[in-house]
Amino acid sequence: MINDQLSIQNPDTQSSPINIRYPLMKQQLKVIWRQVKQHQTIIDNKIYTMYIHKNHKKYDLI
Repeated sequence: MINDQLSIQNPDTQSSPINIRYPLMKQQLKVIWRQVKQHQTIIDNKIYTMYIHKNHKKYDLI
């Protein structure tokens, strides 16, 4: 009984379920975060290009 509780509380032990799940979750989070950053960059680039095009049109009219 005491051993089971200790193994659950201590993430360093191989028998702990936390030790198995945690790296996987961490990896998934990294992948998701990378995708979010990529999408943000794509959106920023689109907004930036639209802005530049609008300004170019303005200058062309002048």
